[in-house]
Order: sequence, then structure tokens, then C-alpha cells
Amino acid sequence: MSNMRSQVSIDFLIALTLVTITALNLISLGLTQMEEAKSFDLSSKVKVFAIDVRDTVTKVYSCGEGFAVKKTWPFELNPGDEIIVSLETSGIVNVTLITGGKRYTVIERLQVPIAENSSVILTTEKRNFWIKFEGGVKVE
Repeated sequence: MSNMRSQVSIDFLIALTLVTITALNLISLGLTQMEEAKSFDLSSKVKVFAIDVRDTVTKVYSCGEGFAVKKTWPFELNPGDEIIVSLETSGIVNVTLITGGKRYTVIERLQVPIAENSSVILTTEKRNFWIKFEGGVKVE
């Protein structure tokens, strides 16, 4: 009878260990998937913002000298995060979000010429920037 009890206890401990390992693996998988979904969400928001900036640059260029549009980044930033918006003479708009030690960069090709490189850094304190046509399209 004593052997029977010790056998049941060992079987129970092995089963409990297997159930615990399985539960921990499921929790780890869930947390990984949640982190990947958050990263995808941020990169999608940066992509949409970059497309909006690209389209606004085209509108400002088509309206001509002296025209300006005020833009605001459309999602929340945490303290210490920043968004860098750059217009480059190579014909691209580069939008980079730096948050939590990670960097998300989206590059969009412009349909209009850029006369000089310009960039602006947006933070929680500086939410707005201008896209202007003053001798060429630039951000400030």
C-alpha cells in the first residue's frame, strides 16, 4: 500500500509539472503575440502619417509660393519619444518614430521636387509643424 501512495504522488507531481510548463508556454506565447501586435500597430500609424505628410507636401507645392499647412502628429507619444519628419532633395519624405528604444522608419517617394533638405523633430511638447512653400517646399 505504501508503494501505491508514493507512485500516485510521483505521477501527480509529474502531471502538475507538465501542466505548469504548458501554462507558462501559453502565457509566454500570448505576451509575445501582444508585443508583435503593438509593434505592428505603431508601424501602421507611422506609415499612415508618412503618407499624409507626402500628400500634404504635394498639395502645398501645387498651391505655390507663400502657402503653408500646419500638421499635428495623430497618435500619442510618451515622454522621451520623438518623431523626425524630413524632406530630402532626393525626392523622399522620411518619417521616423523613436519610442521605447525602438525605431520605426517609413520612407515615401515624393511626386514633387524638393529644393533643400529640411527636417523637424516632434515631441510631447512640440506637437505641430508647418509644411511651407518658401522658395521650395520645406518643413519647420
